[in-house]
Amino acid sequence: MDLSARPLDYWLLWVVALSSLALNVFLINTLLGARRQVAEALGVVAQGLGELRAARFTYVVRIDQSIPINLNVPIRDTLRVPVDTTVPFSTQLQVPIELPFLGTRTVNVPVQTTVPIQMDLEVPVNLDVPITTTMPVQFDVPVQIAVANTPLDTALAGPQAYLESLSEELRSHWPARPTSTPAPTATPR
Repeated sequence: MDLSARPLDYWLLWVVALSSLALNVFLINTLLGARRQVAEALGVVAQGLGELRAARFTYVVRIDQSIPINLNVPIRDTLRVPVDTTVPFSTQLQVPIELPFLGTRTVNVPVQTTVPIQMDLEVPVNLDVPITTTMPVQFDVPVQIAVANTPLDTALAGPQAYLESLSEELRSHWPARPTSTPAPTATPR
């Protein structure tokens, strides 16, 4: 059979068919590469969600307040007070003396002495002491929040599991080329 005897549209049909085949091979290869990249990206996002679920946030809360204090403090006690002293005593006493024939006369008698005092006095104390003031309070309170102990962990667990399974599904249906990106691993709980 003579190939030169074929009509031109026969050859054009072959060119179109081979071009279409080459274009389809290129398109399938490009789509498989995009699928592989999407699978890797989903794995990285799932790994990031796992790290976020295991994260701890630290926030420092600054307390700067003034607290009003208004109270009565009752004091009920008996105080023992030891007294050991000498008290000087200096006075003049007017002493009436009855004298026969003269009548009653008043005589001034000077008295100068010291009186030693040694005793324990018991002093009862029964009083209410009012205290009214404003007390400034300033301190920092570090607050640590583990995402695993919040409702956010539950909200992230579902999307993480979905992304991990979708990533595995996209990787498993087509042969994958080796990549430099490590496969995501689930965060141990």
